[in-house]
Amino acid sequence: MKTIKNCFYLYFDVFPNAYKFLIWKTCISVVNSGISIANLYFLRYAINNVQSGGKFRDSAIVLGIMCAGIIISQVILSSIHVKLNANLSYELQVTIKKKLFSKALSVDLSCYEDTDYYNKYTFTMSQCAGRINGIIDMTANFISSLITLIFSGMLSLIIDPITLLFAFLPFVTISFRNLRNKITYDSNHKISDINRQKGYVLRVFYQNLYAKDIRTTNIRKPLLDRFRDASDRIVKVYKHEGLKVAIIFIIETFVNKVLSEYAVLIYASWKTVVAKTMQYGDCLIIVSTLQNIYDSINDILEMISSLHENSLYAEDLCKFLEDNQTQQNNKTKKNAVFGDIIMKNVSFSYPGSDKFALNDIDIHIKKGEKVAIVGQNGAGKSTLIKLLLGLYTPTEGDILLNGDNYNDLILQSIRDMYSVVLQDFKHFSLTVKENVELGIESDDETVSRAIEKSGLSQRISMMSKGINSLLDKEIDDSGEMLSGGEQQKLALSHVYLKNSDIVILDEPASALDPISEHEMYERMLNMASDKTVILISHRLSSTVNADRIIYLENGCVAECGTYRELIEKNGLYAELFRIQSKDYQEI
Repeated sequence: MKTIKNCFYLYFDVFPNAYKFLIWKTCISVVNSGISIANLYFLRYAINNVQSGGKFRDSAIVLGIMCAGIIISQVILSSIHVKLNANLSYELQVTIKKKLFSKALSVDLSCYEDTDYYNKYTFTMSQCAGRINGIIDMTANFISSLITLIFSGMLSLIIDPITLLFAFLPFVTISFRNLRNKITYDSNHKISDINRQKGYVLRVFYQNLYAKDIRTTNIRKPLLDRFRDASDRIVKVYKHEGLKVAIIFIIETFVNKVLSEYAVLIYASWKTVVAKTMQYGDCLIIVSTLQNIYDSINDILEMISSLHENSLYAEDLCKFLEDNQTQQNNKTKKNAVFGDIIMKNVSFSYPGSDKFALNDIDIHIKKGEKVAIVGQNGAGKSTLIKLLLGLYTPTEGDILLNGDNYNDLILQSIRDMYSVVLQDFKHFSLTVKENVELGIESDDETVSRAIEKSGLSQRISMMSKGINSLLDKEIDDSGEMLSGGEQQKLALSHVYLKNSDIVILDEPASALDPISEHEMYERMLNMASDKTVILISHRLSSTVNADRIIYLENGCVAECGTYRELIEKNGLYAELFRIQSKDYQEI
């Protein structure tokens, strides 16, 4: 019942167009089965006609018609099948991947730090589309094999009913098949996590991001050790599980070949040669028909077993898509409105950790206020920003925007309120324009103005295609490469383009020189005079002009106030500021 349920889930929920392909493939399979049965009748007539003293010419004509029919039908059916299969594979891949991408975008970012969740995602992404395609094929082939079984059985019943007794022996092996497929399924699950480790090493070796480190350090040794270890573990799993599969397969083959196929061959030969109660044509047809019956039964049993196996992957897809870790249901939500930001007793811990990254945070950022958040590495600054963006859901406490709880707001409308430059910003292998727009369709003039405000226009003007130049060489060797500082300016260009009410700058100047940093802050403050600005920076000199400074330590708010207030307080901020000032003075 579970297998049927999973198949119905596939046909009606995951891939609604599946039934169209199923009907077409079933028709092709049924026609193929009909042609095979018809050929047996033609062959039987031709042989028995000659044995009974009929004209050889009549038999030759029948066989010629049969051969011509086979060739023509196979050309037509094969052409349809190839085209249909290509369309199915493409449409199915696109549909499944879209659903998985959509699901991945809807879950909390913390899920990606959960190994179990990430394994489920990668396993589902890599396995399900092909397996679901297999379910459609097997369903069509199941119907075809069933029709072949019925008509072959009728032909055997007409010639010699006793031969049908041999046809039921393959049913003995059904439990072995299920066991074999269950072992294969479990093996694939076991190696999913190991394959992720292998995949990581492969990516590291070909991505430009790691190229310099691999060549200038000995990191390649532990990476290669990891790769070899993962490969050895996969081989170990296959060796251990492969032995079980081989033993089961030998038992299946013995039952199917020795006890079934050879037994009917001996019986039919005896009736034809010794007892002389069966014509040569009937002998040949009964052996061929029984072979069809065996093949049909074996195919049906194999398909039932494989359907069960593939339905397990469909069930994985079902569980993944219906996982309740989705951040929210927008049906009862409302759009966010620009206003004060309040974090009320907010705490957060990462999956699998019993330590709070943020602990009992109480912050009130007024509409239009310029706030700097500072602290040592690991204090929780970037985590706090990701909570504000709705990338994480607080473990405890509430976040409010304009008096509305985040839980009551449409998530995308919250994110639309923010323009962000994240510390670990990565540009995409797309054009400059597409990297500035990030999905916001704009004309060339608007994009160019945003680039000019960020200070990147001179560099872009040097590119062969200007804002339509491709970045990075991953897709095209002609792609342009940007330095770290230029990438940050590219990220700032999007902030200028989006022009949101709240601007978050997470270490926006870490790759900029002091002059570029000063110019960037001046332009940003001029642009954001009526906006809320949240700045995270290790360079405390950039926080002097903020309306308020929040100092985080060990995930808690340690100090809060203006620059003057915190300096006079002579606490943690003042101490860190003096240390940095001393370094600059010594230089």
